[in-house]
Amino acid sequence: MIRVSLRDTKREDLDDYRRWFSTELEWTNWDAPWEKLDEEFAENFISRIERSIDREPPAVRKRFEIECDGIHIGWVSAYKMDGERLAIGIDIPEKEFWGRGFGKEAMQLFLDYLDRNGFDTIYCQTWSGNSRMVRLALSLGFKIIDNSQTVCINGIIYERLNFRRKETNMDITIREETRADFDAITSVTIAAFTDHPVSRQTEHFIIRELRKADAMLLSLVAEVEDKIVGHIAFSPVEISDGTNGWVGLGPVSVLPDFQNQGIGRALIKIGIALLSKSGIKGIALVGDPNYYSQYGFKNYPQLIHEGIPQEYFLVLPVTEDIPQGNVTFHKAYFAEE
Repeated sequence: MIRVSLRDTKREDLDDYRRWFSTELEWTNWDAPWEKLDEEFAENFISRIERSIDREPPAVRKRFEIECDGIHIGWVSAYKMDGERLAIGIDIPEKEFWGRGFGKEAMQLFLDYLDRNGFDTIYCQTWSGNSRMVRLALSLGFKIIDNSQTVCINGIIYERLNFRRKETNMDITIREETRADFDAITSVTIAAFTDHPVSRQTEHFIIRELRKADAMLLSLVAEVEDKIVGHIAFSPVEISDGTNGWVGLGPVSVLPDFQNQGIGRALIKIGIALLSKSGIKGIALVGDPNYYSQYGFKNYPQLIHEGIPQEYFLVLPVTEDIPQGNVTFHKAYFAEE
């Protein structure tokens, strides 16, 4: 479950910016320490933000505030690198929010948003001394494309790094699983969720138990050069009003080295298309609304999943009839080992 959200700037955010540019200054040592972030810079920066609040927001945002549990913790933004290439950046100024995975979640949400709006090639910049940002960029599928320039910080020479992230042009094959795929699917699932911030690392047990119960309605694998690199599962759900024909989506897994290259998107789209043709009435899942909205999933108040915040329980009706009640996933989802 994603713990952060992105939103437009509000006037009350200005107080946070004033604090971040006056007392919470350690972040400036990592952002771009060669730049002069003095009082004049801060005033101009905050003035630009204040003016943007009063303007009608653009159809495609190039800036969002990051919020976690109602707390404003930073921002993501897009800008033109070298005057033409779209690059993105992130800042979370307060140290108490560092090292907790919030930055990766926020950047992924922003990337998903830009992807949905047609930006398939995106860049970012940092320097070799900012190890957190380097790790973040690599984990999100960015590759270093230029490290030829250097910068001197406190007498030490560092590389200035330019990264690029682009949707893959690789040949991806999506097909139904066979028994011979079981071990590979287990390995892919374990690898995909090992460092996931909200996973209990039980997803491979869920898949095993769904198979044992003959409850796997559809199980697809993604292959690249005859290697299984992704998997998605669909299984039946029950609705308390007695409606039949609804299924649950998940888990969906992609090997870390192949993430952010369109493989998960291909698995989801093809799975939805195949099930829709088979006569199902709808699909339910627990996930990030900012990501799954691109496939048509959204929250319907009349459908709930007990124990899950309503905004993260999403459904995609295939027919016009939307049931009402509590949705229960297969008991395999409670497998612990």
